[in-house]
Amino acid sequence: MLDGDEIISISFDNDLGLMSTEQGYDVFKYVEQLVIRKAIPMPNIYIHTANPAAARQMELAAKRLQELMSE
Repeated sequence: MLDGDEIISISFDNDLGLMSTEQGYDVFKYVEQLVIRKAIPMPNIYIHTANPAAARQMELAAKRLQELMSE
């Protein structure tokens, strides 16, 4: 979700379709690096994948990122 030019929310699904060589977690890692480098502000992160292992991986990474950015 955008507010003008600013990303305020991102929703992640791990399955990006048959034509993609990447997974949602790869996109998550890219966004994570943008946040860490302060290229974008910390967005609200929502995870909606049906893949339980990927969901857990992204949930833990989102929690760590939130903690890191709160310091």
